[in-house]
Amino acid sequence: MQKIFTTLIFSLIVTLTYAQHKNDVSTEKVWRLNFLNPAIELEIPTGQYSTFSPALGIGFGGGYPDLTSGGNGFIYIISPFLDVQEKWFYNLNKRENKNRTTENNSGNFVSLRFITRGNSIAENVNRTSDFDFAMGPTWCKKR
Repeated sequence: MQKIFTTLIFSLIVTLTYAQHKNDVSTEKVWRLNFLNPAIELEIPTGQYSTFSPALGIGFGGGYPDLTSGGNGFIYIISPFLDVQEKWFYNLNKRENKNRTTENNSGNFVSLRFITRGNSIAENVNRTSDFDFAMGPTWCKKR
């Protein structure tokens, strides 16, 4: 588990360093405040059509069957989280040609996302581990 976390931190540093040297005009640096799961996010260009976005916040989520016990009905866990995502935009030029906005990196994308949560602030289950993570692909389509 510690090797995975160390590899993630190293990848984050390399990506941030690379992003400082490659700041193209098609994607832009964007700060965001998220309200549903309160967080602050920074989206950094890593290429002409890609960005890297880390977010830190405190949010809610459900329990994973292998990491929780107890709890009936609605299961909740409120805890700090880290959400890291690399996005690849695939229609920025098409949106611009149709006079649609690309401001704030508005466009369709696919991404690889990593989310981890820390110690609970409040919960209605017993967690067998104070640390969990999920990773996988994401896709967003904007009209």
